Amino acid sequence: MRKLIASDIFAALRVVSAIEKKQGIETTIKDLVKNAENETKADGDDKTAKERNDDFIVRVGVSGVFKIIEIATEARVEGRVYEFLAGPFEMTPADVQNMPLPDFVENVTRLTKENDLSSFFTSVRKLAQNM
Repeated sequence: MRKLIASDIFAALRVVSAIEKKQGIETTIKDLVKNAENETKADGDDKTAKERNDDFIVRVGVSGVFKIIEIATEARVEGRVYEFLAGPFEMTPADVQNMPLPDFVENVTRLTKENDLSSFFTSVRKLAQNM
């Protein structure tokens, strides 16, 4: 698996564009961040600030990817999600689509741990608004 790179922005823009036609993604992202903050606070104070921050980033990332998948019920949107994930997963969209579920969940979790998806999709959203 590789880190997200500049070319991934365009695949992500296609996902965001397709989803926004179906549902307001901005509200969804705000809700995901708020829920992740609440879950992280509920964990208690037995973790360091870095551990809490890492937990928050993973929660937002994993929740975000699965929320996008949930919204992506149309075949057109689903295909865009596979196209986006194919880049960092270093495989074809068809390989992503046919990946066994445990492997898919493991790859999504790894993607969120190795990248700040919250910042990435915030940047993508801002680019989409300016286009």
